[in-house]
This record gives sequence, C-alpha cells and structure tokens, in this order.
Amino acid sequence: MNLQNINYVNMLKSALDTAGSIAVVSHKDPDGDCLGSLLGLGHILLANGKRTKLYLDGEIPFNFRFLPDISTIYSKPDDDIHDLIIVLDCSDIARIGSMVEVFNHSKSSVCIDHHLSNDGFCDLNIIESDYSSTGEMVYEISKHLGYSVNQEAATNIYAAMLTDTGKFIYSNTSSQTMRNVAELIDKGIHFSKIAENIYGNEDRDVYLVKARIMSEVEFYLEGRLSVAPITKRILDEYGVSLKDVDGIVESIRDIQGVQVSCVLKEISSRNTKVSLRSKGDVDVSKISMFYNGGGHERAA
Repeated sequence: MNLQNINYVNMLKSALDTAGSIAVVSHKDPDGDCLGSLLGLGHILLANGKRTKLYLDGEIPFNFRFLPDISTIYSKPDDDIHDLIIVLDCSDIARIGSMVEVFNHSKSSVCIDHHLSNDGFCDLNIIESDYSSTGEMVYEISKHLGYSVNQEAATNIYAAMLTDTGKFIYSNTSSQTMRNVAELIDKGIHFSKIAENIYGNEDRDVYLVKARIMSEVEFYLEGRLSVAPITKRILDEYGVSLKDVDGIVESIRDIQGVQVSCVLKEISSRNTKVSLRSKGDVDVSKISMFYNGGGHERAA
C-alpha cells in the first residue's frame, strides 16, 4: 500500500474510532469480491466492537450462499442514519443501486476499491489498483489498523481473493497476494472446501445454458476476438439469471488464439451490458472507459 494511502488508512481509523454506527455496502449484481469483502469487513468490524450493518442490492448467487453470516446482509435500504458508510469494490456511486438511500442517510463516507476507473465519489477514497481484489485490501487495511481477523472473516476474504484472481492465475496475483493467502490458511480456513463450494457445485440448468451459449460463440480478427451474445430469451428458457453465467467471458477468453473475449448481455430491448476480458498486452479498460464503463486492464 503506497504512502499516500497509508495516510488515508490512518484517516479511516480516526473515522472508525469516532463512528457510533457503521454501514458497509458493496455493488449490485454481487460477485465473489463484492460478497467476500463485504462480509469479511463486517466480521472484522463487529469482532472489534463496532456496531455495523451490511447492505447489498441484488440476489446472492447460490454458490456463495455458504459464506459465513451471509444471512446478515440487508437486501433493502432502511431509514437508519449511520455516522459512517464504507463502500467496497465500487468505482462510482451508481454501482450500489438502491443502497444509495443508505449512502444519503450517512454522515460521512469512505470508499475502499481496487478499480483504476474509480471516480472518487466518497469523502475519503482509498484506491489501490495494484491489489488483486478489494478483499485483499480489506485484509491489509485491517492488519494496519491492528484489528483481529477471525476464521469467519478470513474465509470471506479468501473467497474474495480466490474469485477475483481467477483461482490465482490472473496477472493481478502478486507474491504479496500469496503471502496473504498463507496467513489466511494459518487462521484455519478450509480453502479446498471454499473452492469446491464456489466452483464445484454448478446447477445443472446453469451448466446446460452455458453449453448452449458457448456453442454460439463467434470469432473475429482471425480468431483473436471471441464474442458471445446472451439473450433474455435463452436465460428465461432455462430459468437462470445473468449472474449465473458470469464465467462465460473467461471461458471464451481461454480459447487458443483468443486475445480478447466479449460477452453481450441483453438487459432489456434497449439496454445491453458488455463484459470484456483479455490476455497478453490488450488493455480492455481503455475500451470500456471510452464507452463510459470501467474496470481493470484485463477485465472490464
């Protein structure tokens, strides 16, 4: 963590010390880093005597419902007024969806994020684009603050790091990431069981719809670009959600010769969400930011 953000972390400590009540929120359409960092930080704050509530707009994918205390997350905003809100893994305020109401009811705000495209929407913004995940940032910050991290918090943080690094094979995996993983294992996490729950427990209908979508992948630029459309019709046919088929963009990136993969997700008749992945030297975040999106060099 760079020197400037060490100063910001010290400012965060002051904010935490004076806050009587704390809200923690992450982004809608939750993924592993969203849930792992949210629950991990929630555990850490509660274990260290902080009155804390967790909020999230969006259905939790079935393969993450095993995470410790997942049922403590509030799925709807309420009228509580919090001294401090901590926003995790969000590059802009729109990412928290309906939880903007909780944000607006809070007296001060802090963002902890690893997206280079973060627009600095909070009072205090701790942004570290070199980190593998927001979950890893939460762990590093907690250590710097002197907060204890129990097994439940470690389980959630490991899930965040595991998923945002693609099982530790993406280029955002550093030697420090692996040292942090070793520390989490030393705290007693069941790392193989976590991976099995997330990656080895796929619903049959999700598997079938993925196979259908994969069979319709198209290739461009002499095979360097792979594109997969995902329509509402095919999802409705199998009774699955967009979140259930998130991994397709990685799968079609891993085809031999492909440098960039693109998934076109139909949200409505007039709205399509685009997910990009790359390998090699292609920075897909620049493409995404050109169209008012965001993300990382290899995932946007």
